[in-house]
Amino acid sequence: MQAKKIIWATLFCFGLSLQPLSAAEKNLTKAQNALENKIYLPLQSVVDLSLDKLGTPLFLPSPQKISSTDVFKLALNLGMATTDAIVALKNKDKAMFEKHAVLMYDYAKRLNLNKNILNTYKEMQEPLAKSQFAQLEKIMKNMREQMATEMNQSYRKDQARLAYVAGWLEGLYIASKSIEKKYSPQRSEVLSQRAPIVSQLIGHIKALSPRLQQRKDVLALSHALPQIKKILEQKTYSPKDTSTLGNICASVHTVIVN
Repeated sequence: MQAKKIIWATLFCFGLSLQPLSAAEKNLTKAQNALENKIYLPLQSVVDLSLDKLGTPLFLPSPQKISSTDVFKLALNLGMATTDAIVALKNKDKAMFEKHAVLMYDYAKRLNLNKNILNTYKEMQEPLAKSQFAQLEKIMKNMREQMATEMNQSYRKDQARLAYVAGWLEGLYIASKSIEKKYSPQRSEVLSQRAPIVSQLIGHIKALSPRLQQRKDVLALSHALPQIKKILEQKTYSPKDTSTLGNICASVHTVIVN
């Protein structure tokens, strides 16, 4: 099977009714303000990770629905579900795509996402029934663009950061586990040059409001990202390295869905 390029562009914003932030939480530094702009302006280029050399991923997490009504928990899971749906779609795995897309819709609905975005999901039903994958990819792209547009107009930036970071880590989880299942030095090369992106992800977590940084799921991200960065900075990766990356990402995934 020809290699496929998978783009993890999981950027969201949510129109939510939240408790007002304290004055301290609103007091972002100039560096944090500059960092905020980096979340929204580069969009796809920030999170683009090409798996051309890897080919079809050999691993995809099973869908696991959460019942939580916590908006930040939902944002994290929406980011992961979207990455999983994109991978399933690129693999032309209709059953898995439908399962992850259902989770996307459910989380987006519970987060009171714009109705136009929810309607975009409904547009998928006919091409999904007919296995029209090219059309589904267009609809998914449009849906992500609408989410990015809404995010740029929203004050709910912490949810966007969490969805973004969780979605990117889910992609790394899929890549590292796929490489581990069929390891070769050449296949592991797809992990190279990811360290600069991880540095940005660490910055996004640090830019979260202080109260969010103390959450269990956010602490899991904060603990995992420096470990991931250290491994990715090596530029070459042994079977042990890819296994360690996969295990780190698996631990974060488990915390987020539980």
